[in-house]
Amino acid sequence: MRRYLFLLLLLPLLPPQAVAQTQARMLMGVSGYTLFGTSEIEFEPVFRLAGGGGLTHWVAPAFGIRGELRYTIQGGSFSGTVEGSVGGEPEPIPVEATFDLTYLEIPVMLVAGFDVLRASRIELAFGPAIAIKVDTRSSFSAESGPILSQGVSARDRLNGLTASVDWIFPVRAEKLLIGLRGWRSLTPAGLEETVPGTEDVKSTGITLIGGLVF
Repeated sequence: MRRYLFLLLLLPLLPPQAVAQTQARMLMGVSGYTLFGTSEIEFEPVFRLAGGGGLTHWVAPAFGIRGELRYTIQGGSFSGTVEGSVGGEPEPIPVEATFDLTYLEIPVMLVAGFDVLRASRIELAFGPAIAIKVDTRSSFSAESGPILSQGVSARDRLNGLTASVDWIFPVRAEKLLIGLRGWRSLTPAGLEETVPGTEDVKSTGITLIGGLVF
């Protein structure tokens, strides 16, 4: 990971003929993330807006190194019951909880590109990534009460793996992009202080992305 970051930092120092092989991109889309691992809770995905940008340096026509910065909301939701009382009698009360874990994902990937029909291009990428915490919130609601929102304990940094597939095609003078981004954490989310029994729970998700390449 550090080696790839060092190569990206060298891009501004490359000669002009190398800089011409560098492409930037703007990204916007929708992500679906959930939590998985050893836990009695079965988490459902949360769907949120995502965005970011990236920089690709092509060391050959079909091979390059790409760095991206992605704003994503990881997390998940679940439904269950807690012990309560109705009319003085013990009774389980249905509850719903959602965790919104906002992170900046910073992947550095090896990318392969293939020209296809009608001047379009397919690009595949894979590599390591880190995610830096921006904000974490949880919302909790019971059938008999209001929705409560509060901060939640989570790790400041996650290590993970990421992969992407992009279809790039021309529209008039612009190059448009449609693609997918996948993320899988190697580091537990750190929710055990809020939800006991989730020490091994990690995040995973997919983002449907669109954007411009220039």
